[in-house]
Amino acid sequence: MAQAIKLLATLTVGTGAGVQVDQRVQQNRAFRSLSMQADPANTGQIFVGDSTVTTSLYARVLNAGDWITLTGDSVDGAEIYVTASAAGQVLHPSGF
Repeated sequence: MAQAIKLLATLTVGTGAGVQVDQRVQQNRAFRSLSMQADPANTGQIFVGDSTVTTSLYARVLNAGDWITLTGDSVDGAEIYVTASAAGQVLHPSGF
């Protein structure tokens, strides 16, 4: 069976509490890999982490145009959270 890329909803991220990367309501959200790209037009940074993510507590930081891919047996975007250093930052997630 062929695997296809799954585009997830584009997120607009602000400075508040972390936002789940995959907000779909379904039981199986597992991917073999999950990629996230900060929009090239962003003026701030996007911080990637778990549900406790803040601008000072994070796993990775994405500047405008940066991207990250997480791989594993079952990557669940609902367990990945993002916040930003400025309002209105855009993140483009996709899974495979």
